[in-house]
Amino acid sequence: MARIIPTYETVFIARQPVFRSNETVWGYELLFRSSAENIALVTDEDRATSSVIADGLAMATDGMDSDSRILINFPEKLLVEDGGFSLPKERCIIEILEHVKPHEETLQAVKRLKDAGYTIAVDDYCGQFHLQPFLDLADIIKVDILEFGSDFEQIKKIVHRAPEGVTLLAEKG
Repeated sequence: MARIIPTYETVFIARQPVFRSNETVWGYELLFRSSAENIALVTDEDRATSSVIADGLAMATDGMDSDSRILINFPEKLLVEDGGFSLPKERCIIEILEHVKPHEETLQAVKRLKDAGYTIAVDDYCGQFHLQPFLDLADIIKVDILEFGSDFEQIKKIVHRAPEGVTLLAEKG
């Protein structure tokens, strides 16, 4: 009789806090990590995001305030395959990675999520023109302020170009 030996894959998820202006925690971004040393060597974005959703969500939310929002990065393929619908829309935010192209298929996928009541965020925005179609659908725009150094005029331009009603979130600061 053959004996089946179960195999296990170790999963590491980083939980990065997102603060309000009064320095209280608003939520967390869940990030795939390839080791306990908090290293992000992502060779397969789809697999990394799937791991965060399937394995990391339950681990990372343990002990988290139930009102905290959760941001999860989504590569193009998982957006198009409607992977976001596996998450609770009341709590999870679909974060479009900065290198995702706004092709018709991708835009339709984001529209489906938006129409279903999901919150949409655009990641690492620093004025990229090609991301405009996503900005028009976004509820949150994460502005990569380190990209601008001390050029506060450029940051002001980004803030003034943001669609009305969108929440701006400074990151990497």
